[in-house]
Order: sequence, then structure tokens, then C-alpha cells
Amino acid sequence: MRGIYWTQMPGYLERNALEANEDLPAWYWSGETDMACLRDAITQTLQHGYAHHIQRLMVTGLFALLYGVDPKQVHGWYLSVYVDAVEWVELPNTLGMSQYADGGLMASKPYVATGKYIERMSPHCSGCRYDPAQRAGERACPFTTLYWEFLMRHQAVLAKNPRMALQVKNGAHGCRPEGGGGGACGGDPPRRSGRAEECMNSSRRHSRPHAPASRLSGPRPTLPRATASTVRSAACRRTSRTASCR
Repeated sequence: MRGIYWTQMPGYLERNALEANEDLPAWYWSGETDMACLRDAITQTLQHGYAHHIQRLMVTGLFALLYGVDPKQVHGWYLSVYVDAVEWVELPNTLGMSQYADGGLMASKPYVATGKYIERMSPHCSGCRYDPAQRAGERACPFTTLYWEFLMRHQAVLAKNPRMALQVKNGAHGCRPEGGGGGACGGDPPRRSGRAEECMNSSRRHSRPHAPASRLSGPRPTLPRATASTVRSAACRRTSRTASCR
């Protein structure tokens, strides 16, 4: 981490290999989402300024990657909310390992998975309104839907990666979530035609059912007073070398 930060900055901060440009959903600052895993991880983070690294990489980070959030916005969020975040180690972890924004300098592949991974690794899915086995429909898990859309959106790049080629191939010929369910969606993603286009359109229709469009952008909501104070104090200590932190 230190080596990458030392040798690649300041240009490393501008890297965006996957050309992600969506805004960070506003509920990252409040935890108000119907997705149980994200609600739990974000609420814990805002209350304590801490989350396990798997929660950071495979919950909050995974959703941002699949959704296509601007990596600089993801970096700004991690740096702001975690009391143990110091930029020289946080930035390579976020841009490189979590968001694959450096194109593979840090990690050999994007860390992507469907909602079935979260179901296997946590108890959240049993009480969530979304079903990780469903790719489309009102109960489709956004992680699962966005996973297949992610593979199709970046097929040209990911197909060249030996660790991703099989996943891309499966997405091209089946569009089936892990563990079955949700139906099939065959087609030919390179041409984006026929049922492959139908699959992509279905992904787009159901990729953001968890929050109204008005909450996906706009000004950052105000955090609870104690949390906001804690976050400001921690951020000040990390980023200010001369100013007094109060």
C-alpha cells in the first residue's frame, strides 16, 4: 500500500479504469436503505466509525463498484467515516482493491459477486425484502442484478482477465445468478441484441429499487450530532497537519 501511494501519487487519485461516474447514493450518509446488509454495515459505520474489512470490501465497496460510483466519491466516503482511515493505506485499498479503478495495479481482478455471496457469509438475507437468487422483479436483489449488468457492461475488458473469463462467459451465455433461480436470459452480449438486450434492460429497470431517484444525488444529509462530531474530528486529525482540530 505504501509503495503504491509513494510511487503513484498524486496521479493515482485520478484513476478510473472502469469509467465509473455515478454519484454515491445519499443513503451512504444515513444508512436508510431497504437492503439489510448495507443498512447494517452503514449504520454501524456511522455509529462507531468502524466496520470489518469484509463489510468494507464486499458490502459497501461491492455495491459502489457494481453500481458504477465515481471512485473518488467512494474514496472520500471511506476517508470521512472510518476512524482508522489514513489516506496512504485507505486510497490504494479503495481505488485499487475495492473499486478496481487502477485497472489491476493493486488487485488482479475486480472483487465482484452476486447477493448469494452475502447470503452465504451473513444472516442478513433471511430478513431482507430482496431475494439474492432473483435477477429480475420486485424482489430481485440489487447486488445480483447489478452483478450481471457489471459483467456485460465491462465484457470487453474483463474477458481478457484470466480470473474473470469464466464469469464473463457464463454471463454471456446464461445470465443466471449464482445458485439458480431468477430464470435464464440467453443472448449475445457483444452485439447487445435480442434477449441479451432484454437482460440488460431488465437489469437497468431493477438495479435501483432501494431508494427514490431523488435520494441518489444532491447534498449530503446531516449526520446525527454525535456521529458528525466524531467523523469531523477524526477527518481533521487525518488530513490536517497544522490546523487545530476541535
